[in-house]
Amino acid sequence: MTTDSAGLPDLYVLATARDFLAGAVLDAAARRGVRALLCSRYDYAAVLTVLVGRSGVRVPDRPVLVRQHASGVPEGPDAGFIAEEIHAHVTGGLSLQRRPVVNRPRIHGLPVPAMKDRYAAPVI
Repeated sequence: MTTDSAGLPDLYVLATARDFLAGAVLDAAARRGVRALLCSRYDYAAVLTVLVGRSGVRVPDRPVLVRQHASGVPEGPDAGFIAEEIHAHVTGGLSLQRRPVVNRPRIHGLPVPAMKDRYAAPVI
């Protein structure tokens, strides 16, 4: 992976290696010369720094594709606490991004299709 002078890729893809759509996005990005990085939420949490100061809030200025993926049930209370803290950190950071975030977290989590829209009668 190549990065810019700040050490950041052009695009973050938060998904598992088995995610078909994430793989297609990475392939398309490579063909276009876009430097994309596949990473887990844990890896993204490690590079995500939210700075709060007089000039406001700053986060990494890169687009992100967020895919839902199952994370196993943490074993033990410490692992559960750490997983929840990482989730909160990543969700907060993604909510503050100025750049596009596909599947940007909302107040109640990741967006999902509304059931009423899915089963609504077609307009004729």
